[in-house]
Amino acid sequence: YLGGMLASLAEECGFRYSSLSIRFQRTRWGSCSMRGSINLNACLLFLPEKLVRYILLHELCHTRQLNHSEAFWKLLFAVEPDALARDKAMRQAWRYVPQWVMARE
Repeated sequence: YLGGMLASLAEECGFRYSSLSIRFQRTRWGSCSMRGSINLNACLLFLPEKLVRYILLHELCHTRQLNHSEAFWKLLFAVEPDALARDKAMRQAWRYVPQWVMARE
């Protein structure tokens, strides 16, 4: 699901990434390396689709801007006009993840 959605968004918005990995993480929803490798948290599967879309677009924008500069936010707003609201909603997104997921080891 996440891989297909990332590929679709990348094609739709004109982004390229080199690889994708998905694993359970405790602190980050996603990250992007200098080589364009995107890492996603498997816990995204529990979030509403609009928040998942935001995270995927956020990471895709990092394939062009590896920081959170003004240029990065301008690029993100171009592909996700509601980026500010989505970013704010992500501060409470862990509430969607069941406790049993976080308790597993």
